[in-house]
Amino acid sequence: MTSVAAFFDLDGTLLSVNSMRLWVTHQRSLGLISRRDALVGAWYTLLYRFTFLDMQTLAERALSTMVGLVETEFEQGVHGFFHDTLRHYIPRNAQPFVDEHRAKGHKVVLLTSASAHEARAAARQFNLDDYICTNFEVKDGRFTGKAIPPVCYAEGKVWLAEAWAEEHGVSLCDSYFYSDSFSDAPMLRRVGHPRVVNPDLRLHLMAKMLGWRKVDWS
Repeated sequence: MTSVAAFFDLDGTLLSVNSMRLWVTHQRSLGLISRRDALVGAWYTLLYRFTFLDMQTLAERALSTMVGLVETEFEQGVHGFFHDTLRHYIPRNAQPFVDEHRAKGHKVVLLTSASAHEARAAARQFNLDDYICTNFEVKDGRFTGKAIPPVCYAEGKVWLAEAWAEEHGVSLCDSYFYSDSFSDAPMLRRVGHPRVVNPDLRLHLMAKMLGWRKVDWS
């Protein structure tokens, strides 16, 4: 017997902000990255938002500044950042949707382009069953500066979600996906119940054309 899952995007959906942008600002305030790196990070965030850059390229350019960093120290920093900063950007209506799906017996799963470190923090915050995310290569406890393909973005999200669904006996045709971003159109098309949360303009127009249900968590 197959199960049903409710997948949730993170940035712009379970969080009302782009966490990458806030992370860059946070790192800059601590003096851990240069002003130039902060500006480059902001530029990549803009390209990501409007899907003008291949995500594998974006991830590895961003990761180039992390070569040699100790993973456990990075994870501690990310979890502290999530608790101190990001949790204040959770829309008040987000958790009730998660809880509603859980009450129906659905698996509740984070599906995000964010790192595993941020995904773990978010999964704990929202009491999710699992997470699917972008994974960074680590050797001897330190980052190599590479992202393990596929990056969890656009078609990569579909590939990873399909693999997860097969492993866990989940029917994507009976499942849900909540997202705000046009870049998630492939995954929204893949599930039986796409849910558009405070969408960007392109996704708003697509949802209107295809008759997808829109949800307001503001």
